[in-house]
Amino acid sequence: MYKQAVILLLMLFTASVSAALPARYMQTIENAAVWAQIGDKMVTVGNIRAGQIIAVEPTAASYYAFNFGFGKGFIDKRSSRAGSGATKS
Repeated sequence: MYKQAVILLLMLFTASVSAALPARYMQTIENAAVWAQIGDKMVTVGNIRAGQIIAVEPTAASYYAFNFGFGKGFIDKRSSRAGSGATKS
């Protein structure tokens, strides 16, 4: 019983630590299309003008993910650069 409780607490602690990636702030250098997954398709849902600063989630792919409203949007990495104060702790 004690061993199971310790393992459960350890799992909860490590899950919360690994999920806390810091946001990066990026500034768009050109007008960029915003894509989102609607059903099983990726569609353009809007755009961000050059000079806007957004908090993004780093990914290994060629795009950044960010939250807007109740959804998640994606922009091409080539259309942005690190903004001032590039990370938030």
